[in-house]
Amino acid sequence: MFLYMVIFKVRFPDLSQFGYVVLVFSGLVPYLALMECVSSATSSIRQNIHLVKNVMIPIELIPARIALMSVVAQVPGIFLLIVMAYLNDTLTFNALFLPIAVFVQLLLLLGLAYTMSALGGLFPDLASVINIVLIFLLFVSPIAFPLSAAPDEAMVALQLNPVTHLIELFRPLVVGADQIDWVANAAFFGGATLFCLLSMGFFRRFKAYVIDHE
Repeated sequence: MFLYMVIFKVRFPDLSQFGYVVLVFSGLVPYLALMECVSSATSSIRQNIHLVKNVMIPIELIPARIALMSVVAQVPGIFLLIVMAYLNDTLTFNALFLPIAVFVQLLLLLGLAYTMSALGGLFPDLASVINIVLIFLLFVSPIAFPLSAAPDEAMVALQLNPVTHLIELFRPLVVGADQIDWVANAAFFGGATLFCLLSMGFFRRFKAYVIDHE
């Protein structure tokens, strides 16, 4: 937030300074959960291989736990976001849909956790690269601006970024400036569900190799 408001001095005429803080924070909360999940999952098998080999716990529980903990860790941020939205007079009954948004987010994070856990086991150097990718996703996400304010030239890159759809899932529920796009949210739910199922299959396909490789 300091980067956007103080360094870049981003402003929008129809938003107060506090309103802009709420806008940015509504994008940062889901992004930080995704960042935590992906970065932790990439090295999760290597860090917990002793549990798998010695305690004989199901290896599938490791990425699932990371995804779940990433969602749980953002709960204080969501409560703070609700309070900020109330103080900014943008809190509406749409906030009642936040648990559904968190559930859809969990499906996405489960898919990412299973995929990155498997890839991290197959490619040990991936962990050092993934942080760069996450920073890149930060700057091609509509965290510091409404998606409607993005130039047409950047719209393709923004729409290809899963973080964009995650932010657009959360933001209208607390900012109140945009109408909820139920069709887009339903498509995102379907995509997240399919991605989660495919990622679980991918993880099961390579889990034996990952364990032996470690």
